[in-house]
Amino acid sequence: MKFFIILIIAIIPSISMADEFTSGDWIWSDSYVKDGFLFAATVTENGTYIGQYCYISEGDCYYMLNAKITCDSDSEHVTLVNSDIGSYTIKAICGHKVDDNNALYLYPFDEVDTMVKESNNIGVAIAMESGHFKVVRFSLSGSTKAISEMRAAASKLHDDAKSGETLDLEEIL
Repeated sequence: MKFFIILIIAIIPSISMADEFTSGDWIWSDSYVKDGFLFAATVTENGTYIGQYCYISEGDCYYMLNAKITCDSDSEHVTLVNSDIGSYTIKAICGHKVDDNNALYLYPFDEVDTMVKESNNIGVAIAMESGHFKVVRFSLSGSTKAISEMRAAASKLHDDAKSGETLDLEEIL
């Protein structure tokens, strides 16, 4: 498990290290509060990851996938997601660069959220321009708890930011 935590830290640059909390194969972290977000994610041994990222000032959360692909910013990719609760077609929007790859934002949020919280594992197949698919698989063990705890902290920070309070995250954990 420590390998996964170290790997996600290496993948996502950090200004300062704060606390990380584990739940099964997932972690959630407040290490990016100064950057304005918290996340709960899982990472594979080869460095692909999926997670939910909540932005404090906006009060919005998104699912982000790094499947180690490059794409044109804002391009849409049809994506097939398979889990033990069913298969769905979703869209992935190409986002910012993460190392030499692009992050993909997955939507519709509610469908992805249901799969991530109710399934034991998930496989994601992304249609590529070459006619091939990029396939990644993730364990969802611990996802529900990690996401719930992260969202509670993000919600509290968002509410405090709206009211003008500055509250240290340690006070709400």
